[in-house]
Amino acid sequence: MTHPAHTLSADRVLLLCLATFIGFLTIGLPLAVIPLYVHDELGYGAVVVGSAVGVQFLATVCRFGIAAQLYRQDLRQAAR
Repeated sequence: MTHPAHTLSADRVLLLCLATFIGFLTIGLPLAVIPLYVHDELGYGAVVVGSAVGVQFLATVCRFGIAAQLYRQDLRQAAR
């Protein structure tokens, strides 16, 4: 059974939204735990806690930049 083109497009958008939600969830959950773990469990001070959060933020920015680039490549290939 074939689906109309607009249905496939809606499916792709839904999949993209789900993937984005999961991506933000996997980044957001550690951000709540990392400062507590570094300060309470490892015993480091505020500077190291701030550095750990900064590194997590930098990883987030790099990850979404790479994901956006891969998505653009996928769009270019689908347009051909």
